[in-house]
Amino acid sequence: MDLSTVLPLVFDTGTFVLIWMVQLLIYPSFRHYDPSTLKKWHPTYSKRIALIVIPLMVGQLAYGMYNVFYLGSPLVWLKLLLVISVWIVTFAIFVPLHNAVEKTNDGNMESLTLKLVQKNWSRTLLWTIIFLLGMLQAFIPDLS
Repeated sequence: MDLSTVLPLVFDTGTFVLIWMVQLLIYPSFRHYDPSTLKKWHPTYSKRIALIVIPLMVGQLAYGMYNVFYLGSPLVWLKLLLVISVWIVTFAIFVPLHNAVEKTNDGNMESLTLKLVQKNWSRTLLWTIIFLLGMLQAFIPDLS
């Protein structure tokens, strides 16, 4: 395996592991915070998780575009479309939800944290499919 195969796999694996941790551990844990405590903690959480998420998402997008340009196969096009879908869902749904967590009155916090868990299944599914396609691409190179 060369670097052009390993790096996309690192980004795909990183986003896959991260999204399942967010889905099963982080977002559900928000429901156990006192609303005022979550409002205080959330800005710190957001800055720290961004240090992990942003490089993974940018790397995944960059390699997706690179692979489309150099390989152009239906598999890499599908992967890139799924990656772009994650970006759209993240900025259209999750950025506003996270902003709302920091600005809401305490009475709406339970509803917001429930929405984070429920709506995050879309990203969990997308990143799981991207990971599986990346594994196929890495270990069955003829598909690329």
